[in-house]
Amino acid sequence: MSDYTKYTKQEMQAYAIAKNIKENQIVIVGTGLPLIGASLAKRAVCPSCHPIVESGLMDCDPVEVPRSVGDNRFMAHCAVQWPNIRFVGFEANEWLHDEDRLVAFIGGAQIDPYGNVNSTCIFGKGDYLQPTTRFTGSGGANGIATYCNTAHNFYDAVASSVSIPVLHMIAITRDALKSRGVKCAGLLATDGTVQTGIYQRTFEGSGVELITPDNTEDQSAVMDIIYNGVKAGDLTHDATAFRAACEHLLARGAEVLILGCTELPPAFDIYHLDYPNVDPTLELALAAVRAAGCETK
Repeated sequence: MSDYTKYTKQEMQAYAIAKNIKENQIVIVGTGLPLIGASLAKRAVCPSCHPIVESGLMDCDPVEVPRSVGDNRFMAHCAVQWPNIRFVGFEANEWLHDEDRLVAFIGGAQIDPYGNVNSTCIFGKGDYLQPTTRFTGSGGANGIATYCNTAHNFYDAVASSVSIPVLHMIAITRDALKSRGVKCAGLLATDGTVQTGIYQRTFEGSGVELITPDNTEDQSAVMDIIYNGVKAGDLTHDATAFRAACEHLLARGAEVLILGCTELPPAFDIYHLDYPNVDPTLELALAAVRAAGCETK
């Protein structure tokens, strides 16, 4: 009996791919393990097979295992380099003639966490928003995240319309503050973000009190540093009024300041603002890494 403990799961998968390819078959090869399996098949298992890849490289015979479907090691050893539309047409012609010589192996990057192929629709006579056929695939994404604070006002509508996870940056920020024992946080954000109430609704009942500037001067100072400072590229912009707005929130009991606009984290760096703060975009980035199955420090 063979000792399979000598091989990794990936090596066994690559060998299984090679063994499932038949002589003279046309093999559609995806990135990752399929490239290894197809290369092994061509070199050792069934040399008469014909690997093809979506970049338009046909009848590939790689000397080394390529890293991607556009690798020069593929290009240097193929019968022809076609434009992508001819590659798709060739596949369609094979399928329509039902010659039973077309087989495909796609990589993990082409499948979402739920086993759906990452195609989203067939346009037909429609368009992307109203296609003839809608698939369950995510179009290449295993999750969705946006760093736009105001856009989270539409979070529920977006999340309910897709089949993959949608990260909620504001909820992630709220939970990060809770885990750190913060009881009160001051929100620095644009007029639009404050007026949507998205932060207020998300923090409601969480145990973290949320406060916002309580006068028009302070809120105007926030808008000023965002638009006339960072967005305008003014590296020497007068941040005096903004400093006062930050200090007023801290004086009212805020333990940290929530940088609730994408321009505010760079503003704190540019204008050397040394106030305790939490950056929602950083919290979102860390959450996205964790959602991908990796650890963060």
